[in-house]
Amino acid sequence: MVVVGRDGFVIESVGYMPNANLDVLGAAIATAIQGIAEMGAELTVGEFADLFVTFKSAMIICFPVGDAICGIAGEDASALGLIRHKTHKLIPELEQHL
Repeated sequence: MVVVGRDGFVIESVGYMPNANLDVLGAAIATAIQGIAEMGAELTVGEFADLFVTFKSAMIICFPVGDAICGIAGEDASALGLIRHKTHKLIPELEQHL
């Protein structure tokens, strides 16, 4: 899990992904979310709620936590719904610690 500012800088991280460069991941997450937020504003559909990205052997979930973005990366996309469900309940607690 990584928490990044809207500028892409890593605020906090936990866990281990041997092939991931956290600085690059943080910048990529912030860039993607900025584009999605702009699209939402243009379409007048509300604020960014969350993002799922699945790859052949990995998945990433991103959601806003206050002024930051939390990204969770994992190898198994089959747990995507369960992870989303459980993490959304924790957002208020995460916001208190940022």
